[in-house]
Amino acid sequence: MLSETLLDRSPVWLIFAGTVLLLLAGNEIGFRFGMWRREHMPEGEKAPATAIMGSTLGLLAFMLAFTFGMSGSRFDTRKQLVLDEASAVLRAHQRAQFLPEPQRSECSRLLKTYAEQRVGGMARLSLSELQELLARSEATQDALWKTAATLADRPSASLSLFVQSLSELTDLQMRRVRAAVWNRIPPTIVLTLYGIAFLALAATGYGAGLAESRTTVPSVMLILTFSAIIVLIVDLERPRQSLFEVSQQPMADVVRRIQSFHP
Repeated sequence: MLSETLLDRSPVWLIFAGTVLLLLAGNEIGFRFGMWRREHMPEGEKAPATAIMGSTLGLLAFMLAFTFGMSGSRFDTRKQLVLDEASAVLRAHQRAQFLPEPQRSECSRLLKTYAEQRVGGMARLSLSELQELLARSEATQDALWKTAATLADRPSASLSLFVQSLSELTDLQMRRVRAAVWNRIPPTIVLTLYGIAFLALAATGYGAGLAESRTTVPSVMLILTFSAIIVLIVDLERPRQSLFEVSQQPMADVVRRIQSFHP
């Protein structure tokens, strides 16, 4: 059963706006607290506070790089799984041509249907549409297995290879669903990233308050930059991305080849 979190359901512009507001709030709170502390803090304590501010920003940069690397790796895995599944479908179709009739025609038709089901703007589908698409794909797989089972009393090398291809298709679909929905960065890490970003901008505002010198433009640019990177990380992790989309072109090429084989 597919499920979505609050970040998965939210549009990307809303996530960006919320992140910017959160970091702006942290910066403002830190600045006002720094102004208040300036009246009570000895002059010698300002340098350590500035050093802590720099360390916090460095930690945030490290966390952003670490988390972005994890998300990018998962996105590359999704793209590779599309290519692997397209190759498996084409291989199954080629092996199906060595089956006797009527199983050969039926399996070819089902594999063409299966490939067409896997092509399309999957990233733009709603959750209910994705669940329906997954159910149709599983039904097509079941039909392929049932068709192959009718040849169980006539074992052959061709049938063994075809059954092997069906096993690959089942495995790859499970891996694609797991990679898109379940194999994601834990929510705790995302919350920690937001927390560190909030504290880092609060530390920046705190240092500006101690110095009684606020640089608004650089602070806003820093907030926008950090917010953009955080939104990229969040969108990379969502089952249905808005800024990114795993290309289904390899599967579309398979559909074209199967159609040319059966004009």
